[in-house]
Amino acid sequence: MDGGFILVGAVSGACVVLGGALYALLFAFGKLRASRLLMVAAYLAYGLLAASALVLARALGLDGLWTLVVVAMLIGYLLAPAAVWHLCVGTHGGHSSPHRDAT
Repeated sequence: MDGGFILVGAVSGACVVLGGALYALLFAFGKLRASRLLMVAAYLAYGLLAASALVLARALGLDGLWTLVVVAMLIGYLLAPAAVWHLCVGTHGGHSSPHRDAT
């Protein structure tokens, strides 16, 4: 493995973290504000995550079953924010905040 693969691995790894964080953040704000623009931005950030994860896997030479692990991770991360959103709405959707009652 030469220096080029190390650089590609480091940059794509950073993009995986950035894309994942942006996706989760934009997804949450898009749902909170019911903003189609924020949801589109969230899915674009997911695209960055997915592309970066695939580049990272390629740079690290992950083949065979490892490719399935990367794809499973990407599917899970695509579905996780929606599942957490539904869990939060189901748990807290009908309740008022205790901070609102105190004022």
